[in-house]
Amino acid sequence: MDASSLSTGAIGQITLTIHQLAESLGCAIDLKDSYTQNHSMDVAAMARAIAKAMGLEADSCEMIDIAGHLHDIGKIGISDAVLKNRGKLSDEQWLEMRKHPFLGYEILKDIRVS
Repeated sequence: MDASSLSTGAIGQITLTIHQLAESLGCAIDLKDSYTQNHSMDVAAMARAIAKAMGLEADSCEMIDIAGHLHDIGKIGISDAVLKNRGKLSDEQWLEMRKHPFLGYEILKDIRVS
């Protein structure tokens, strides 16, 4: 479907739905790692506030907010043993944790934003 064929109301509803989906995925990640509970919501709010303070347009602020919710999505691919470790991570565990940005890229890379 081409965005030009959608009404402003439909585009707003789609944007809201995408935002809610991103929030839900962020919450799922935060639930997997209780140490960082609400972290994605905090990152999204802070990122939006910075974008707004920089004078970015509302659409850009919205996209940055959505990205904030998804920034740790790669943690889905990190073992619970690493995520739930409350002590110092071993070198091997630290190497695994450092993979989460790449895993997030792999999860989201095919999404196109215009």
